[in-house]
Amino acid sequence: MFKKLLLVVLALGLAFIAFLFTQATTAEGVSHANVSLLTNPTAMPTDLKPCPDSPNCVSTQATNDKKRDPIPYTGSLEAAREKLLGLLDGLPRTKREKVDDNYVHYTFKTWPIPFTDDVEFIFDDATKLIHYRSASRVGHSDLGVNSKRMAGIVAAYAGRS
Repeated sequence: MFKKLLLVVLALGLAFIAFLFTQATTAEGVSHANVSLLTNPTAMPTDLKPCPDSPNCVSTQATNDKKRDPIPYTGSLEAAREKLLGLLDGLPRTKREKVDDNYVHYTFKTWPIPFTDDVEFIFDDATKLIHYRSASRVGHSDLGVNSKRMAGIVAAYAGRS
């Protein structure tokens, strides 16, 4: 009896893992044009899209519990952008998608199930702040992955890694 129950639990677990991989690979085909986090992707970026109701997003421009503090910088925007690019390029499972004057977009693959998360940054040189939004492309919960990732990036940028 115990062996049968164990086999059923194992089969259900494997089916669930297969389902997660299917969801992750389905999201892989979603282009950035369809998931842009900017409110107006054709203009000079100043605002990020609001986070959805799901808990798998954090943003410096949110007005609720998803709100995080922006990253302060000193010096030129170009130097701040290069510092951030160097930091992000050194992280595992990342891909640089787009870099413009005041805008940076990366995708991150979660581990062990390779879901895609989009992370975008906007540099506000007038206030010397880097705003960001980090969100999962699919699903509801990310178990706090986006929040933890951004806390680590903020700390590393500030030199507290």
